[in-house]
Amino acid sequence: MAKIDDIMKMTGFSRTAVSKALNDKDDISEATKKIIRDAARELNYIPNINARNLRSKNNNVIALIISSPSAESEKTNTLYPLLMGVNKAMAAQQYELALYIIDSKDQAAKSYVAFCRERNVKGAILVGIKTDDDYIKQLKNSEIPYVLIDVDIRGTDHMNVVKIDDVTAAFEATEHLIDHNHKNIAFINGGKTATVAIDRWEGYQKALAEHGLPLQHDYVKIADFSEEKAYAVTKALFKQHPELTAVFCASDLMALGTMKALDDLELDVPRDVSVVGFDDIPLASYVKPALTTINQSFFEKGNKAADLIASLLKESQDKKIITLPHKLMRRNSVAHNKRSA
Repeated sequence: MAKIDDIMKMTGFSRTAVSKALNDKDDISEATKKIIRDAARELNYIPNINARNLRSKNNNVIALIISSPSAESEKTNTLYPLLMGVNKAMAAQQYELALYIIDSKDQAAKSYVAFCRERNVKGAILVGIKTDDDYIKQLKNSEIPYVLIDVDIRGTDHMNVVKIDDVTAAFEATEHLIDHNHKNIAFINGGKTATVAIDRWEGYQKALAEHGLPLQHDYVKIADFSEEKAYAVTKALFKQHPELTAVFCASDLMALGTMKALDDLELDVPRDVSVVGFDDIPLASYVKPALTTINQSFFEKGNKAADLIASLLKESQDKKIITLPHKLMRRNSVAHNKRSA
């Protein structure tokens, strides 16, 4: 690949002159610019945008930082629409988007500020950050503008967040099962440190309490948002608790694992057991029976997060939480419970 040194050798101009010509600076003649640009084309020179950004104090790069995506992310198809939402807003506002995928080791080894400074980004959108991640501790005093997707640490006023109301959504999902005469309802959650998992757990508890149903801790299992783990915990649950008539899963992927387990146990969905998921991934409407679930727009999450980071870069603003709408999609995986309580 051709370098600036190659253009210097071909044209006889200095590095400074070549750099100014390629960056269309005003303090160099049009004739010189033409000679240098012609040489660059002949050599198939491609400018290193990252290097240019590192040298420039006025770059227009926004980072989308995705923390520890799971191996099953491709099945959910949630990251792609989120990325498209971010990209559309960034392009409209003439920002460049840089995608970075990190894991928990990266966060522990390097601060959020250091990570962004190394890449010379103006601001960042963070996805997949958990309540116990190192980056959460660093954001409050960060000089680099940021927006979090699906992270809302209660009791703090320093977070810029785009999310849905997961507590209310989980309440509605659980209440939908209660409205169909289900009283023994299992809950399969994704974890204990993701904000969405914490909020969906709260919504499940609230629905039970409001309808006078006891919270049975034996009915609650963790499956790490994994289809395979949900399959395993569902099998164990129904062997131990045959009285269960419904399952609320905190993600559609876990709901798919649950439905497969129920099928292997020769339990019919929804005749024997009703199932509700969360997210409304594309597969949810194609499985048989079609999955009742909570719909949320990942494209809108990305789009609103990008709009918010752009507005933060243009002017100083108070921290903001944007709550997007959700919708309970009533499909065929829920039926009226005819078993006696």
